[in-house]
Amino acid sequence: MRKITLLFLILFTSTVFSQIIPIRDVTKDEIYGYVIFQIVENVNKKETLYLANLLDINLNRVAQSKFTDNSKAKIGNVHFNGKSIYFEVIPEKASKASINSRSFSYRLYDVSTNTISQRHELPVQDKKIFVRGSYPIPGQGFGIMIRNFKTGVNEYYAVSNTNELLYNSHPFGNPKKKKEIEHIEIGDINGELLISINQKYPHRKSKALTTTLHFANINTGEFSKEVSFDTDSFDIYLNDVQIIEDRIYVYGDSYEKKKHLSSGKTAGMFMATLDREGNILDQKTRIWSDFQAMIDIKEGGYVRKSGYIYTHNYVFDKKTKHTIVVAEYIRGTLNGVNVEDIVFFDFDKDFNLVQVFEVPTRKSELSLRGIKFGGSRGYGEILKNYNYFDYRFSNSLSDDGGLSFFYFNIEKLRLFSGDFSHGMVVYNEGKFSANKLKWEKSVWQNEYLNLLPSKPGYILLSKVSDNQILETRLERLEY
Repeated sequence: MRKITLLFLILFTSTVFSQIIPIRDVTKDEIYGYVIFQIVENVNKKETLYLANLLDINLNRVAQSKFTDNSKAKIGNVHFNGKSIYFEVIPEKASKASINSRSFSYRLYDVSTNTISQRHELPVQDKKIFVRGSYPIPGQGFGIMIRNFKTGVNEYYAVSNTNELLYNSHPFGNPKKKKEIEHIEIGDINGELLISINQKYPHRKSKALTTTLHFANINTGEFSKEVSFDTDSFDIYLNDVQIIEDRIYVYGDSYEKKKHLSSGKTAGMFMATLDREGNILDQKTRIWSDFQAMIDIKEGGYVRKSGYIYTHNYVFDKKTKHTIVVAEYIRGTLNGVNVEDIVFFDFDKDFNLVQVFEVPTRKSELSLRGIKFGGSRGYGEILKNYNYFDYRFSNSLSDDGGLSFFYFNIEKLRLFSGDFSHGMVVYNEGKFSANKLKWEKSVWQNEYLNLLPSKPGYILLSKVSDNQILETRLERLEY
C-alpha cells in the first residue's frame, strides 16, 4: 500500500459559516469553484442577511454579494450554466430532493455583474405540488422538475438567466389528465441533450415498477424518445445514466420476472451503451453467480456474514475504459437496518468483472422502530435519505484518468472521545490502494473535518466547529 500524503496549499478563513457548496460548470463538465454562504446578521425575527462568496477552483475570490431571505433557511441545489448561478433557498429541515412548492424559492446570481436577484417562487403553489430536482441549461437558464402528487403530472419548468419563461413542458402530454404513478429524476445533460430516468407504476397499489430513459432537448423541452431495457428474462431498474463524449452509459439492477423491486432480491447488475439518438448499441446483465469466483455472493445479492449489496455509484475511468461500481453492505434487523463496509467492483469495457476490492468500515445502525421497507433497495433509499452511508464522492486523479474515492468512518468510540477518519481509495492503472486521514474528537467539542470534490488530483478540506469554518484548504493528493 502506497502512502497518500496531503499537502497544504491554500487557506481561506471565515468567522460565520452557513454552507460551502461545490459548483460544476456544465459547459465544460468540470468543477468551476465553490460558493460559501454565510450568515451576516439577523435583520428581524423572520429575516436574515446572508453573504455569498464565490471562489474559483483555486479558492481565489471571484465575487461577493449579499441578500436578505427567510431565517432558519438553507441552500438547496446549486447550478452554474457558464454565465449565471442558480441556487435554492429552502427551509433548514427540508430535503432538497423533494420540496413542497409553498416552501420553495430560488435566486439567480449574475456573475458578470455580481448581482443576486430578488426571491423567485413558482407561479403555482399547492400542498400537493413538489419540486423534485433542477438542472442548468448551458448559457441560457435553468430548469425545475415539478410533480403534482394529486394528478401524477410531471412538468419541466424552465426560466432564463433573468427569470423569463423558456418553457413548461409535460413529458406525457395533456397536463390536465390524471396520469399513472410516475417519478421522473434528472439523469444527465450534455450539449442540447437532457436525459431523465422515469419510474412508472400502473396504479398506486401496484408493485409492477418499470423504469425507462426519457430523451429531451434541453433548450426547448421537447421530448424525442423513451427507451426501455426490460427483456424476456429480466426487468431492469435504472439507477444512473452518464453521457460521455458520443456515448451514453446506463447502469442499474436486474430482477427476475417474478421478483418485484419491493422484494429487494436483485438478480445482478446491468449496463447498456447507447448513441446520442437513443439507439441501444449493447446491453448486458451480469447475474450474481457470475461473480462467485471473486466474492462469496448468493442469490439476491447476499454476501455471507456481510449483507445485501446496495449499489449507489457508477464511475467511468477514462484511462482504462473500466467502470467502477461502488456499493455497501446493508442488512435488516429486528428494529432497523445496518450498514457496513464498502466494496468496489471493477468492470472492463465489456462489463466483465475484473476484480473486487473491499474496505472495512464500522457498523452503523439506523433504528426504524420495526417499520419494514421494500427489501435492500427500499432500505438503501432510507439510509441515503438519512445520510447513513459511509461513501461520500469520487474525483479524477488527473485529466487523463485514474480515480479517487472518499468515505467517512468511525474508527473507535470511547466514553468521552472517538477516533474518526476520512478514507481514500485510489484506482490507478487498474490497481486499487487505500489510506486514511485520522483525527480525534472529544464529546466536549463540536469539531469535525469535511471533504468536498475539487479539480483532478485535489480535494477541498474544511475544519468546522460549531457551524463556523475554522479553515478551508485545497489539498493535493500524492499517492
